[in-house]
Amino acid sequence: MAIVELGPLLQEVHGKIGDLVFRRGPNGKTIVSRLPQKKKKKSKKAQKAEKERNARQRQLMYDAHDYARAAMADPEIRKYYEQEARRKKKKAYSLAFASFFRISRKLEE
Repeated sequence: MAIVELGPLLQEVHGKIGDLVFRRGPNGKTIVSRLPQKKKKKSKKAQKAEKERNARQRQLMYDAHDYARAAMADPEIRKYYEQEARRKKKKAYSLAFASFFRISRKLEE
C-alpha cells in the first residue's frame, strides 16, 4: 500500500471523481480506491427460481400488511381482533396479519 501526502485541497475530498472513490478512514486519513465494478455474470436457474420465490413471499407480506390495515380501519372487524388480542395477549394488528396467511392458504386449497 502506498502512502501519499495530499495537499490541503485534497485532504477534505470525499465522494466519487471519475472512477476513483475518496473515503475517510477510521484514523481520519483519506483513502482512495477504484470504483467497484459489478460482475456481468448471468444468474443460474436455481438463483432465478429463488429470486422468484422471494418476490412471491415479499408480495404476500405486502398483501398481509394491506389486509391488516384494512381490518383495523373497519370498526366491526377491529373489535373482533381486539377481543381476540386481549384473550391471547397479543396485538390486534398481529392477529389480523397472521389470519391473512390462514385465509390465503385455505383459498389455495
